[in-house]
Amino acid sequence: MERFQIFMNLKIRFRLTRRGWRHFVRGIVLVFALSIVVFGIGRGCWWGTLPSGISPLLAFAKWRTSGWEAVVALGAFLGLISLWRKRWFCRWICPLGTCNELVSRAGKKVGLPGQSAWPVGQILGTAIGLTIAAGTPLLLWLDPLAIFGSGWQATTVAGVGGTALFLPLLVAFAFSFFGVGLWCRGLCPLGGLQKVGHGLFKFLGASLQRVVFRSMRFGKQEVPAADVTGAGGPSNPFDYRAEFTAAKIPRRIIVGMAAGSLWSFVPWWSSLAPRRHLRPPGAPPSELRFLSLCVRCGNCLRVCPAGILVPDLSWASWSGLAAPVVLFKQEMCPPSCLQCGKVCPTGAIELKQIPDKFERPIGRAVVEGEICLLADERECGFCRAHCPTQAIRLQFTEETYSVLPVVNPARCTGCGACEIGCPVEPRKAIRVVPCPSP
Repeated sequence: MERFQIFMNLKIRFRLTRRGWRHFVRGIVLVFALSIVVFGIGRGCWWGTLPSGISPLLAFAKWRTSGWEAVVALGAFLGLISLWRKRWFCRWICPLGTCNELVSRAGKKVGLPGQSAWPVGQILGTAIGLTIAAGTPLLLWLDPLAIFGSGWQATTVAGVGGTALFLPLLVAFAFSFFGVGLWCRGLCPLGGLQKVGHGLFKFLGASLQRVVFRSMRFGKQEVPAADVTGAGGPSNPFDYRAEFTAAKIPRRIIVGMAAGSLWSFVPWWSSLAPRRHLRPPGAPPSELRFLSLCVRCGNCLRVCPAGILVPDLSWASWSGLAAPVVLFKQEMCPPSCLQCGKVCPTGAIELKQIPDKFERPIGRAVVEGEICLLADERECGFCRAHCPTQAIRLQFTEETYSVLPVVNPARCTGCGACEIGCPVEPRKAIRVVPCPSP
């Protein structure tokens, strides 16, 4: 009896030590993540993609869009561990999960009861994973790392805009407070996908073990029913039903796959999304694809040296809310800058080399001759002088009997140099407008 008590004390100490290590690791990750999203450390480095980049779900999207990179390898490694150890990423890494755990403890302190919910996260995670594999991502902005980055990005945006950016994080906190952990337990798509993946992993492992055991132990003989069905008791090595319930998880997977298939393989309405705003360089020509890839993490807004990227806070289209928009005020887009592409966690901004930066133009310059100074026979030509690609020339027009700037669309990159250089105020005589969607 004394030996048993000593063993139990050692086991309790080991558990406490493991819990302490888990809290220590989560605290370090949280501090590091806040240092990136609030103070902007890591600019110019690949790890500036973090914290969003470590999400296995976003790493999968990045791999499908841009290929294999260092941050993709990190996210894939963490995802593989989560398949082996149930929800390991949630318990050891996720900074939003750490914040939600603190909020849930506050809910318990005031006596709020825990709430149970239908496992929506498993359905959402399955649907999102399928749409990423099909190349048409759906609801990527629900990833917990994206919500974490976008929420703390609100600290740099004042007024109503900052409140709008903070809203998803506030909703996650509300579920965790009033539902005592409801977000992480039942609504988070990354957590749900980890649970489904771990269940499938255990199911396939148990099935493979059963096949190997049958071939090695019994040869061509029939396996006893107790060994196959699990009726032999807790010591049965094939009792995998605790991890993978055949009556529940497949149904959730089927619902998620059906939702993902409906989005991926019936994109008949994809051409109905015209581009209303200027998007960052390297963004896909299709507005729908850009908005489906962009997770509103705020990484590109933090690292832009020119400060021309701002969140879209107009309610004209809810699908584009908080997505990055190019706004030329005092600076143009430098031709040699690749910062936003380096820190994009999903490949929504795909910039790898300087010569390829304007392969997809930001927009195209258009001239409004009625307010141009040259139309009033006043000397100007600043737009032509500032254009780095020599896409603007001055040409005499017989309709107005004046010289006006003419833009060569084949040379124009939409960098905004002409708009910045135009002296007309408040409305510029030459402006960069979005290119029409293909």
